[in-house]
Amino acid sequence: MIEQYKTMITDYFYISNLIKSYVQKNKIEYWDTEFIRLEFYFASKSQEYDVKNLAKILVATENQVQNFFVVHCCLSNYLDDLIGDREYSTWFVDNDSLNVSFPDDMTGQYDIADISLLMKKTEEANWSFPALVESWNEFHK
Repeated sequence: MIEQYKTMITDYFYISNLIKSYVQKNKIEYWDTEFIRLEFYFASKSQEYDVKNLAKILVATENQVQNFFVVHCCLSNYLDDLIGDREYSTWFVDNDSLNVSFPDDMTGQYDIADISLLMKKTEEANWSFPALVESWNEFHK
């Protein structure tokens, strides 16, 4: 089960770390995603990137960026299933793990195997990149 999602989740960690580095170097306040777009927010403006442009600024492949969006979408929608419906403060990637901060100052760490189980569990949601593109197009009609 892990092998099926290993490359996607590895790409997710890789791109997340590139985004973190880019944010720090460019004084970006925060970033957010919407389906297949990533937006960087600065003090007075924002910039939106699609897969091709995000791959270009991060010096990554388009496939890695697509995998990032798929895994990020799954985590965004089903994180509660991973952490057991616990209340959390924030979640972020640090190197090769997903870290979830809880209000009691505890932090849970989740690795490829943990996220693979979540991806498998939510497979019926069709978290594929083409499905995200279709959702994006439907949303913006």
